[in-house]
Amino acid sequence: NVIKNIRKIITVSIIFGIVFFLLSKFIISPSYEADTTIMVSKNTDSSTISTYAKLTTSNEFSKEIIKQLDLDMTSEELASKILVEPDTGSRLINIKVTDSIPKRAADIANQTAVELTNSIGKLSNKKVLISDKAKSPKKPISPNVKKYTALGLFLGFFVGIIYVLVNDFRDTRIKSAEEIENYYEIPIIGVIPEEE
Repeated sequence: NVIKNIRKIITVSIIFGIVFFLLSKFIISPSYEADTTIMVSKNTDSSTISTYAKLTTSNEFSKEIIKQLDLDMTSEELASKILVEPDTGSRLINIKVTDSIPKRAADIANQTAVELTNSIGKLSNKKVLISDKAKSPKKPISPNVKKYTALGLFLGFFVGIIYVLVNDFRDTRIKSAEEIENYYEIPIIGVIPEEE
């Protein structure tokens, strides 16, 4: 019965694909990612660099960035946008910022690098260099329109099959002479042909 209703299944799949395409293209807010890198001077071990990276998680650190950039958000909201990780095996600290506004993502990333550099300088005499300034991203990292559309097509195909199977299960009508024989276990004497 699934084969007989393949056109319905394909139609449902296409509808889902279109809906998911429209959602990802026009409804869901895009996210942009900007990144920058700072490098700590020589003779700095990995555990110390990890400690430096964790400085960015404090409320005071976030508040300073909000103050400098005059951002309309809380410390918690800002912290959720920033990811600071030490680069394993090197003296680099990577800073990534995700935001719905490209320029703001770059500004936050660059200001985070500046504030982290200042914080490290206050704690030690280590020299810190901002090795790669963040630029305003041109393309969003999410949502991925192609992936959303493909997901919609897949879900639509799956829903279409379930719909056909459920309808078939709920349909108790007898559609052929063979079904009468199988269901009632009686022989068929004759069949009235359908009018053309």
